[in-house]
Amino acid sequence: YLKGCTRGRQGYQTGELTVAKKQVIRDEFIAELAKDPECPVSWCSWKNTLIPCLVYHWPLASIQWCCWRVAHNDEIRDEKAQLEEERRAEEEADREEEEARERAACEKEERKAQNAARLAQRQKEEEEKRQRWMEEAQREAEEAEEQQEDEGGSIVSGLVTSAEEMRKKGHLLIEVTYGNDKTVQLVVVDKAVQTGQNCTVALEGAELPNGKKAKRSKVAGEWSEGVLLELGPPPIGSGSAAPETEPEVVETQEVVEDKQDQEEESGKARRRKKKG
Repeated sequence: YLKGCTRGRQGYQTGELTVAKKQVIRDEFIAELAKDPECPVSWCSWKNTLIPCLVYHWPLASIQWCCWRVAHNDEIRDEKAQLEEERRAEEEADREEEEARERAACEKEERKAQNAARLAQRQKEEEEKRQRWMEEAQREAEEAEEQQEDEGGSIVSGLVTSAEEMRKKGHLLIEVTYGNDKTVQLVVVDKAVQTGQNCTVALEGAELPNGKKAKRSKVAGEWSEGVLLELGPPPIGSGSAAPETEPEVVETQEVVEDKQDQEEESGKARRRKKKG
């Protein structure tokens, strides 16, 4: 009925179809169903009952199917073979794809392992290089320190290893050992120094407390390679007086130079008198 209306459902609801039109549409629909006996809403007939189907329709359909099956046997076999070939090709493609994925995963793992090995090797080389740099820097620092000590540009602490009286009264020639068995020779004036005492020495080039630089000088015919700054207590059992509570501060380079200048002036005065 809706198809027979020009305006669809609205036309049907507004009474567009008359009773005569509805009858015509109904007759046409019944005629269409009669033409298609397989339609489930078609009119029932005697030939669609059980007995005709068992006696005639189903046996005839079976015979027709067998004839068609025999006639199309080659086509069916070829179709089955084609389907089997397509199935095998699909399985082969799936297998190759799976192998490709596994191979790609293995290659990826190998690349990761190689990258990790290269990274570990690079880190090891960098660590060795850093270690060499540290060793070189430490060696250079030690060499610079040794060079500085050799040049006499530092204040060191050591031990008096020898103390000998010089010809000139009140003068002692001492030897002080410091660092890695290094020695320095000093001339001490009017000081009691004993072997085994600890002392502090300003080497040549070191800055003294008065702001001057320690110099290598010749005193009473012997070279004094530094200035004795502090002298510790004498060793126990040396037979000397009891040690003082604090280390004794000895004369600086300035005092030694002043005494040397006085000695030179007195020597010049004696020579002038002889000439006169």
